[in-house]
Amino acid sequence: MMTLLPVPTADMVTVLPVEAKTYRYYGHFQGDAKTYRTKEEEEYYRSKDCLKQFEEKLTNQGLANADELAGIRAAVQREILEAVEYAANSPWPKPEDTYTNVYVRF
Repeated sequence: MMTLLPVPTADMVTVLPVEAKTYRYYGHFQGDAKTYRTKEEEEYYRSKDCLKQFEEKLTNQGLANADELAGIRAAVQREILEAVEYAANSPWPKPEDTYTNVYVRF
């Protein structure tokens, strides 16, 4: 995933690209034994976690502090919980809508 990060400079704001390579820490399904990778591999990728590294960059560059980052995490958690609640309280789609918007029409 490529994201743009605004970085303030002396006379303007510069936009820099940020590349975030991700790794799935969890299995393909609940109860997945994950026998296809080692604990060392998982620990290696956890040490390279893009979110942790991004937070460190923001903090080191003075673009955010720990309180601001905690506030962002809390806001995101609230947004996720609201989305889950909305989904849980929404009606199931009609069977005839199963394939709606699945394929692109040219």
